[in-house]
Amino acid sequence: MLAPAQLAARTLESSVAAAQGKRPTMEDCHVRIDSLWRLMGSPAGIDRYPRAGFYAVYDGHGGRRAAEVAASMLHSELTKRLFQLGPDALLDEALVRDALLDAFAATEAEVVARATARADGQWEDGSTACAVLILGNRLFAANLGDSRAVLSRAGTARALTVDHKPGTEEEERRIHRAGGYVRLVGGIERVMGDLSVSRAFGDVEYKPNIVSPVPDVSVVPLGADDEFVIVACDGLWDVLSEQDAVDEAHRRFRSAPGAGLQAVADGLVNAALRRIDCDDNVSVVVVAFDALVEGLRARATGGGGGGVARPAKLASAPPDAGGCLLYTSPSPRDGLLS
Repeated sequence: MLAPAQLAARTLESSVAAAQGKRPTMEDCHVRIDSLWRLMGSPAGIDRYPRAGFYAVYDGHGGRRAAEVAASMLHSELTKRLFQLGPDALLDEALVRDALLDAFAATEAEVVARATARADGQWEDGSTACAVLILGNRLFAANLGDSRAVLSRAGTARALTVDHKPGTEEEERRIHRAGGYVRLVGGIERVMGDLSVSRAFGDVEYKPNIVSPVPDVSVVPLGADDEFVIVACDGLWDVLSEQDAVDEAHRRFRSAPGAGLQAVADGLVNAALRRIDCDDNVSVVVVAFDALVEGLRARATGGGGGGVARPAKLASAPPDAGGCLLYTSPSPRDGLLS
């Protein structure tokens, strides 16, 4: 169990960018919430809870309905469970992990219920999910599928999640134990010769176990070298390595330090769209830690890291009155390129 000091407040700033790209439809959804407890209103004792933020990307396949349900529900289910634990229990990483698993399970149950309740036949939709919860000075990352979260630590990319691909040894064993198989189709290993991800919300044809709805959860303590997190769908990661994405974000900070965090998210999407092999939707959420962005800006202007005045609030897409910006029906341009 962590000491209370490790739940110290951390100011969070975020931005998001998304583009439909070459795809005929947009099937991604994304959520960013810099002040998670505002979803609970202003109950007594809320000031005892650590600063918390939630950020997620949902990459739909076969349609966007599963992604929309997940994007509208997962953060609410998680926030209720964390609040019910109380501030002292949030020191226990195992309890927070259980809350994440329970929130994913509740969201999956709702997706499946809606998918199978239609008179005109069940949905075939599914969705990956990559969610980052920042709770004080700890980061929890939970993922299904091949959307990914990456931390920039002193300029070096650190993967926070592992893709769930059918061809990996662990996932292929799990699929076989569940009665399924993996087949190579068009050079891509696919579950039952169909899906290129092995864990997801929805995909009821392959539930409950062939395509798993159970996420992997990792926990990382955040320190002074941790600068920002990128949460993105495979539209970014298929064309940029983790280090390439971190380097591109740093270039954006250096080239336009006054433009704010939105320029970083836009720049990452643009970097993907410029690649000739990018043929997917691209959604990117960037989450920055204020003291570390302060250092980036100081370096960008040739100053030192110490004794720098705290910067003004980073520019980003405006939040609503509840302190969150929720995208469940984005209407992105075909591209952000200019």
